[in-house]
Amino acid sequence: MKRLVIIEDEHWTRELVKQWVKEAKLQIEIVGEAENGEDGLRLIKELDPDIVITDMNMPLMDGAQMLHHLEQWEKPIQIMVLSGYDHFQYTRQAIRSGAAEYLLKPVDPLELKHALELCIQKIKQSQQQNPIAGTTVQLPGEAIFILAGCKRRLSVLFTENEFEPIKQELEACLGKLEAAFPQCTAEQWRRIYSELTLHLEVIIAADSVEETHEIKEILEQINRLSFEGHSEEAARAISGFYYKTLAILADRRKNRKKLNMAVIQEFILNHYAEPLTLELLANRFFVSREYLSKAYKQQYKENLMDYLLRLRMEKAWKLIEDSRLQIKTIAQAVGYKDVSYFHKVFKKYYDISPMSIRKP
Repeated sequence: MKRLVIIEDEHWTRELVKQWVKEAKLQIEIVGEAENGEDGLRLIKELDPDIVITDMNMPLMDGAQMLHHLEQWEKPIQIMVLSGYDHFQYTRQAIRSGAAEYLLKPVDPLELKHALELCIQKIKQSQQQNPIAGTTVQLPGEAIFILAGCKRRLSVLFTENEFEPIKQELEACLGKLEAAFPQCTAEQWRRIYSELTLHLEVIIAADSVEETHEIKEILEQINRLSFEGHSEEAARAISGFYYKTLAILADRRKNRKKLNMAVIQEFILNHYAEPLTLELLANRFFVSREYLSKAYKQQYKENLMDYLLRLRMEKAWKLIEDSRLQIKTIAQAVGYKDVSYFHKVFKKYYDISPMSIRKP
């Protein structure tokens, strides 16, 4: 079990993160939580966690100061920063201090899960002294910001089986990094490629399919890589790995002889915060909308989109009842960007408004 400490001054955000960490089922134990950097630093030294999730704008000691103290910490630790666009300038120095992942608020549950999976991968590779781990080399804050957006979009493209856009996304990402940081060292480029290859492993793990011979071969090739800085050859290698992996996963999805409804339910459970539609799900599993809808109804005696609605409403009810999160934030957390529409759906489903169930 990996040990996790959460440092966040907003109680409701801590509760939300804790819930999503538990739902991710990643063999992670939450061993402590704090509401300011001062108590957080004390907890880290006392509990020796593997992973720390921290906000930046906190009382007594902010995240930047806390991470500055941790720069002298002898043991390796994976740090995940939570922040917003408006605080990006404020967090630059903190990210340079060693943040492994940078997540924008409001936090998306799937992005949090992927970030935790990436942290676990880095811990394992560090323990195995993997040649591409490269986690000790620090990147500029803006570089981590660009990579975070790139990885988010790559995950979506894999979900939607989009081949050509993957190459375009990687080219655009590397182009932005090259233009913004012409002075990047070979070691820093090595870490950039390491981040992208580790993210590919996360995507494979999140696809809920067993490793095939072809997948294992790709992972072995990745583990043998030894990048010596930025080059067209390295960029082509990364693009090739992403493209080949999607082709293999897409072929497996397409050639499944029988739809596994449990896999579809698991997919929805992991992606309910995204704008899912019946058409997107049908494309994801290479069947028609009509067939998917009929097959799901036959097995579960419930319409697939009714299941998605029920899941979202149950998650929303629990968040409203158990936290002090704003309704707008909860709406986004369960897949509704328009809070007015969320109010309408919630009231129609439960015959009561969201705020009416909140305890005073």
